[in-house]
Order: sequence, then C-alpha cells, then structure tokens
Amino acid sequence: MRAACWAGAAPPNVPPHTDACTIVVCSESKLEDFAQDLSWFDAVFTHEEIAEKFSFATAMKTSEAPYHSDFESGQRVFHGKFGYGTITAIEGNKLEIDFEHSGRKKVLDSFVSAD
Repeated sequence: MRAACWAGAAPPNVPPHTDACTIVVCSESKLEDFAQDLSWFDAVFTHEEIAEKFSFATAMKTSEAPYHSDFESGQRVFHGKFGYGTITAIEGNKLEIDFEHSGRKKVLDSFVSAD
C-alpha cells in the first residue's frame, strides 16, 4: 500500500520502504473521520499536539504585531515579470494584483515597486 507507485522504480534518493514510516497529521476534530483508516499508518499526530510541543514553530505568535505593507489597495505597481498592475487586495506581505497583460496574481510585496 505504501507508495506502491515507487515499487521497483524508486529514484536512488528515495529510501527503501523498510527505512521509512507513514504518519497522519490532522486536527483532533478530524480523527473520528479518519478512524477506519488510521491502522494503515505507523503514527498519528494532531495539529494540537504539534502546536503544544513545538509552540516556538507556530506561524504567528500573538505577541507580535501583524506585518504592515507599505503598499495600498488601488495603488499602481510594477513587477519585473508581470509588468504593470493595480493592487486589488492586501493580506500581510501578500498582494493581489490585477496585471495589465498577465491577469490577476498574488505576489509578495518585496517583488514589486511603486509605479
């Protein structure tokens, strides 16, 4: 069952199946949904267990101020690959930009400059 697609044709950098294990990672609220399949896996970890044991690795600590972009919605910007566009939405350092010739894309603010 495990990685049958690699059986007999695994690239040289893929370890043998005997040197690996399979793990399910899901939220506690989903454990019941997966109950019938959990026996196929070597280990089960919940997001909550991981957050508790590795709290330093969470995406954003509540004590940190949220990222503020220097750009504004409606502002015209330039991107080296996509050209000129107008910012339609901002979420942290991610900008949604409607580019004149490339359509709507999401890019990091560090990849654009003010027009």
